[in-house]
Amino acid sequence: METALSLTWNQFQSHFGTPNGVDAPHLLIAGALVVPNGEIEIKASFTLVGPEMDPFNPTATNLPSNTIPGLLASGDKIDVKDYDADWADAGDYEPELRDLVVIRGAVYAASYDSGSGISTSTNQHWHSYDPKNTTSIIGAQLGGQLHNCNSFQFSSDPLVKNLEGFTTPGSGIQGQIYVVEWKEL
Repeated sequence: METALSLTWNQFQSHFGTPNGVDAPHLLIAGALVVPNGEIEIKASFTLVGPEMDPFNPTATNLPSNTIPGLLASGDKIDVKDYDADWADAGDYEPELRDLVVIRGAVYAASYDSGSGISTSTNQHWHSYDPKNTTSIIGAQLGGQLHNCNSFQFSSDPLVKNLEGFTTPGSGIQGQIYVVEWKEL
């Protein structure tokens, strides 16, 4: 079983045989990416959408109301950072190090204790230093501390209600996704 997953531009470049000086490949997933017992680190261009969504058009607005969104889930923390720290000077920008991350669905970070049957929220850190790189989540974030900063965009998406296990019909707030805290920028 996987204990950690690291997706980096240089791994993509190596695995796909991309020459130096050429943009690293962009990983597209239609469905879910789940690491049940470890952290997820992303330092590469990455798009995740639902199983029947078009990963080439993750921001589509004409989706049926019963569309299942994507799921990015970690049994530990999620850490997403770009890697081109010299963004202050446009001449220093290296396009092969591009970091475009788009998630259309739910991002979930929690560790599970099988002995007690309890999940404990863990942290997510989404950080794009370079303003030419962006990170977008269209859906919901569920976790402990959600650190979303710099070139980060978030929009809620009512489609997350279609993810089984996150929104169970019933009384009270059990199984409901709701906003705990927000800040208008």
